[in-house]
Amino acid sequence: MNLNFTNDFTLYSAELLHIWETPRYSLLVGGRWQTGDIHSHEAMTRFLPAIDESASGNLERGNAYAYGSWQVLDPLRLIAGVSYDHVSFPENLDAPPFATGQTSRDLLSPKGGLVFEPWKRGLLRASYTKSLGGLYFDNSVRIEPTQVAGFNQSFRSLIPESVAGLVAGTEFETTAVGFDQSFSSGTWFGVEAEQLKSNGEREVGAFQSFVELIGPQTATSTRETLDFREQSISAYAGQLIGDHCSLGARYRISEANLQERFPGLPDNLAEHGLNELESEKRATLQQLSLTANFYHRCGIFAQWETDWYHQDNSGFSPTTPGDSFWQHNVTVGYRFPRRYAEMRLSLLNLLDTDYRLNPLNLHADLPRGRTLVASLRLNF
Repeated sequence: MNLNFTNDFTLYSAELLHIWETPRYSLLVGGRWQTGDIHSHEAMTRFLPAIDESASGNLERGNAYAYGSWQVLDPLRLIAGVSYDHVSFPENLDAPPFATGQTSRDLLSPKGGLVFEPWKRGLLRASYTKSLGGLYFDNSVRIEPTQVAGFNQSFRSLIPESVAGLVAGTEFETTAVGFDQSFSSGTWFGVEAEQLKSNGEREVGAFQSFVELIGPQTATSTRETLDFREQSISAYAGQLIGDHCSLGARYRISEANLQERFPGLPDNLAEHGLNELESEKRATLQQLSLTANFYHRCGIFAQWETDWYHQDNSGFSPTTPGDSFWQHNVTVGYRFPRRYAEMRLSLLNLLDTDYRLNPLNLHADLPRGRTLVASLRLNF
């Protein structure tokens, strides 16, 4: 079928936060209220018009949270927190045909972390968090802490929307541990391991037909469940060379897995030609970054960066091939005294290398062609 789809979302957000702090303790308490309006339009045709309609809905989100930090001993700091989220949103205004009813999610989420310095210049970090996703970008409009022990706990979506579409009200779970070490000689290194998990369900539009006709008969919807997990491990190292130069390297490997199931459909999907609906997709991505940096006391700086990516995929239909490629970037700039301003000029993807990376793995957006970037940053 041919689909013409438009969507408009307006969000209003208010948040209040208060912090109490002493040399050994800190307590952060806050709350957020958000409301939004959604307006969607769909026009679906298959030889003859099937559906042409508009629908509206609203988002409401209430959130309360508290985070505490305790310096138990000089080398050990413990972090604990909890948040409660209530989110109400339309059943389906994004995967036509629409379902205009409202649904809601509630979650009480624990947070925990520690920062431990077992010896001089060594630092051990660990965290565990749960949280509740939103509808669109509402979870990104916040002053609630986004990190625990240096690890990110705030995501718009862990399940890549370019792979699975929008999945509202998903639950996030993060577990991470890392170790960092530096030496007086100007050498530093570290390792991190992280597991990100997300599970959710949604109503998706469908058509029900008992006889093979030119057009579908009845617009309906069916429930879909999605389970996502990404595990990664990374390591980095760096070395100062003299007073102005440094070299660095970072390697990261991640494996992402996404399972999609339709509990309301018959078990014998293959007999109905629907076996490709349910899937288990998997992708493994390796990333290597090599950098050389130059910084001078007068404010001039320069950087060379070389990045390598290699990805393997399985479980996709049609088959999604992997990719392996290099990209090179160069940057020059100037920092004003006391860093009141910074000017930067970068030439990205020097060799004009395009790529085909599967978005199932978390990775930064890369330029698909040679790109010139100029920036001016002011600090007040």
